[in-house]
Amino acid sequence: IDAVSERVVCALTDPKPLDICMPVLNAVLAAQYYEVFAALRLPQTIAVYEPCVGASPPVIFATEAYSGGMGSYLTINLNKKLRAELDGKIAHLKTSIRVIEDNALEAAAALPDQSFDVACFHHAINDILQTAVAEPRGMDTTAIDWFPNERQMIEWLAEDFQKDRLESRGKPEIMSIVTNATRMVKPGGYLVFDHFNWC
Repeated sequence: IDAVSERVVCALTDPKPLDICMPVLNAVLAAQYYEVFAALRLPQTIAVYEPCVGASPPVIFATEAYSGGMGSYLTINLNKKLRAELDGKIAHLKTSIRVIEDNALEAAAALPDQSFDVACFHHAINDILQTAVAEPRGMDTTAIDWFPNERQMIEWLAEDFQKDRLESRGKPEIMSIVTNATRMVKPGGYLVFDHFNWC
């Protein structure tokens, strides 16, 4: 962790729950994904696909640990600020990591069939739904600072849910990305969804 002493001082003098718990939560989630990879008996040279990673590294950390840096990881990430944050968190890893800066709906359709052992949906469902309700309202989700705007996106999502609009905006995007993932996973491969997902 960068600037450990400064983070400790800040945590003690001006505590912010996410600053304290996120490194621990990321480590726990990475360990859980590692255990899932092991339970599924995925190959040590694991090939992982994760749509819409944002700045969340647990699946990447699990890929690194499980493969000893010999695996590969691919994601499609739309938000530029979150991509920059992610780059800072994973720069030290040995795993082959490819980040495609594009919309997962479009870019995934161009990825080859049967090329991954597992597709992981850590928090992709949230991001897909939030983007689906925010973009039509004029929010450019490629450029925004995600977290200060997330509450508004969640409120729009609740509004669209209450008005039964997710069938036309939200669900089609999710179904397209999940369908592409099923095509991209090798025979005998897996789709893994964790508890961060909701819809």
